[in-house]
Amino acid sequence: MFAVGTGLSPTALELSPDRRWLGVGDLYGPASILNVQTGSLRFSLPGEPGTAVYGVSFSPDGSRIATVGQDNTVRVWDANHGVVLLAFTGHGGGDTGGLFFNIIDVAFSPDGERLATAGTDGTVKVWDSATGSLLLTLTGYPGGLASVRYSPDGRFIAAGSDDGDSTARVWDAHTGNLVYTLTGHELWVFGLAFSPDSSLLATSSGGGIVKIWDLASGTEVRTLPNQVDVVVDIVFSSDGRQLIVGGEATRVYDVKTGQEILTLSMTGGELAVSRDNNRLYIGSWGQGIRGVVLPLEETIELARARLTRWLTPDECRQYLYTERCPPEVSIGLR
Repeated sequence: MFAVGTGLSPTALELSPDRRWLGVGDLYGPASILNVQTGSLRFSLPGEPGTAVYGVSFSPDGSRIATVGQDNTVRVWDANHGVVLLAFTGHGGGDTGGLFFNIIDVAFSPDGERLATAGTDGTVKVWDSATGSLLLTLTGYPGGLASVRYSPDGRFIAAGSDDGDSTARVWDAHTGNLVYTLTGHELWVFGLAFSPDSSLLATSSGGGIVKIWDLASGTEVRTLPNQVDVVVDIVFSSDGRQLIVGGEATRVYDVKTGQEILTLSMTGGELAVSRDNNRLYIGSWGQGIRGVVLPLEETIELARARLTRWLTPDECRQYLYTERCPPEVSIGLR
């Protein structure tokens, strides 16, 4: 494990496409770009002084990074020189619970030509990333939003609520037509993650609930067990086999079975994983950013290698959520 950005209060993490840089939003501002090897600051990306930056997103080629936050401004920066290329406003303002203000999240489209933003005004807006021209406004939420994501294939935009609603919604990214309203969460939907092949969408909510949805039909595939009061962020591993869930601990689930396969005793407010599965970054307010420099499979095997006994049936039910423990020999106890 290693530490990057000690003392920061991350509200968003995103790795650059070349895995050299980490974009970080911060509750107290400014946003920054850090060297992932050394933790050193490459650039600060300030908004208005002392205001929160809630969302960051690298363009697919890594040449630009977008930031949004409390000052209600979308900024697109040159990621190589730290200068503003474009700045514009357009959301209606507002707040969520008196804690979060204006523009909450931002995402580049997979082709880099568009930006989607989610605001406390309850709308998703889609912009031309080169000019700032408004292309689409996606509506339907009564209160503020918490997150917005593009599917990797560019077909869908998903958003999750932060106030007054407990649904996730999926739109056609090109036309803006609503495709699905995903119901089943009892509280607001904070986290969103598309699988790498765009076939699945994972959603997380207050109450610690994580659900996985089939995007071919809009139906629920499974619900992962309740773990914490709030799951803030979720991310698929780059091969799509695991779902990483950030809460009072950071947990890794097998997507196919829904079983928990690893718990890291690190609070995970924000998460980012490299495309080669070699680095997992975990950020939490006031604690900076920590990471694991191992493929997740190796981390799991390392944890298993340190076991001194297998679980009892009661422990299997509590921690693995199964009535039947896997046989010891399949775990490879050493």
